[in-house]
Amino acid sequence: MSIRVAIHHKTDYLFDRPVALSPHLLRLRPAPHTRTPVHHYSLKVQPDEYFVNWQQDPFGNFIARYVFPEKTRRLSIEVDLVAEMVTINPFDFFVEEYADNYPFDYEPQLRKELAPYFETSEDGPRLKAWLNEFSRDDGEKQIVSFLVDLNQRLQQAIGYVVRMEPGVQTCEETLELAKGSCRDSAWLLVQILSMAHRSIRELDPSLSVGLGKVVDKALAKRADDRYQSALEFQSALRSYRDLDDGPKKPTAIFFSEATNDDSDA
Repeated sequence: MSIRVAIHHKTDYLFDRPVALSPHLLRLRPAPHTRTPVHHYSLKVQPDEYFVNWQQDPFGNFIARYVFPEKTRRLSIEVDLVAEMVTINPFDFFVEEYADNYPFDYEPQLRKELAPYFETSEDGPRLKAWLNEFSRDDGEKQIVSFLVDLNQRLQQAIGYVVRMEPGVQTCEETLELAKGSCRDSAWLLVQILSMAHRSIRELDPSLSVGLGKVVDKALAKRADDRYQSALEFQSALRSYRDLDDGPKKPTAIFFSEATNDDSDA
């Protein structure tokens, strides 16, 4: 039998004189895509005179925008909801065939849409060392197994603590201390996953599109995805400009002649 829990949240601001309030954005309503059943929800705001517009951000979260036309000495925000604590299978999802094994490449259009999630805010030495250690296995791995393994290794490496200080630790702090709160471990996981999919042009934006594609192919994790001979690699370096999307920039590339006898890229 499932359990229902009631959550009550109230914030009160009291002022020593009437003040004019700027518009307030309240993010205190469950998202429409939540998997937890919500049986009751209410939002009460004082003063009573206001204009409210419900909006959604780019991620689908609800935002209530309150405008208060009159001055007030009190601002009160009160939320009540009743949620049902049901068991949810975390593995109940579908994986596209091209992403079934890690590493994989996103489809071009999807990669453009996901570009903000590939941005990294940290690249310290401890983070790089941890990622290099985790990435030593060059074999292909089923994507769910890869994610489970990554979470298990983080759970073993980072101890959980209740941390009352505001803010989020940097990845370097969490790895050095080998402990952190749930938000610290979550931030570390996000940065690891972002770095795992960085292309060579994200590391060095000065490279042209075509040259970036050539280098990415040469550095592919799976041997079958790399150039299969030095001659093939040389040919790609000679013609990489054909892959460029923008204006052609002169780039000096030096290489020695290769023969068909060279089998290693």
